Amino acid sequence: MTLKDDSSAAVLDTAHHAIEKIDSDIASDQDRAELAAVVRRQFGPVYSKLGSPMKKESFDRQQLRGTLFELLGEAHDTSVLAEAQLLTARVFAVDNEKDKTLDPTLADAAVQVSAANGDAGLYDKVLAVSRNFSDPEQQTDALRLLARFRDPALVRRTLDLIASGEVRNQDSWTMLAELLRDRAVRDQAWEYMRQNWEKVSAQFTVSSGAEVVGATGAFCTVRQRDEVTGFFATHKVPATERTLAKAVDSINDCIKLQSLQESKLHAWLQLQSK
Repeated sequence: MTLKDDSSAAVLDTAHHAIEKIDSDIASDQDRAELAAVVRRQFGPVYSKLGSPMKKESFDRQQLRGTLFELLGEAHDTSVLAEAQLLTARVFAVDNEKDKTLDPTLADAAVQVSAANGDAGLYDKVLAVSRNFSDPEQQTDALRLLARFRDPALVRRTLDLIASGEVRNQDSWTMLAELLRDRAVRDQAWEYMRQNWEKVSAQFTVSSGAEVVGATGAFCTVRQRDEVTGFFATHKVPATERTLAKAVDSINDCIKLQSLQESKLHAWLQLQSK
């Protein structure tokens, strides 16, 4: 964790992705909680030292703060979660439109963190923005943000929205792929997709169908691998043979990585707690 002392946003971003992969593909549920505690101890003081956004601040410093914020939010740092709520409230304070006085990088990070921990009230605000056809870019951002919510009831609402035909094809597959890649909700998304295949697959184009099949490559268990191969053997998605093979290879790689590294990660985490 010496990376915590590096002031480069690019270096920290690389570390952030590595921690996300460890959390998603290697750590057990117990180890995930201990990994989050290590992240809070190591990076919490770094974020505090960075301080609040200032005028004419460098882009690199803004990115560094935003990455630290997301990293700590994912680790359930209570002070960051509280700050995220306050910033998100300001983002949606005026007719569901962003407060232009906010630091954009920090505001975006706060909304991402808040969504992952969000309730129905915030979900409804984001949903309202997603139905604002006057700003297509903001609409797309809001739709993708809906896929960040992790409460099972809200995940179900997002899945129902994806399958409804209300969402444009180019957005619906992105949302579904995001849910399938997220360890916290992928089981629910995968089960829903299989149970509602006719409605879900009706939203696919040739290219987006392949993207959804490819997203199952984020799975990491023997059970999920066998379900993927069995399901797509009987529910064909056009032009996805190579994509499916790559997804299965990716799952197998993840299973192997987990078997090799989980015990090592557990031992390392035990040392950090002493």
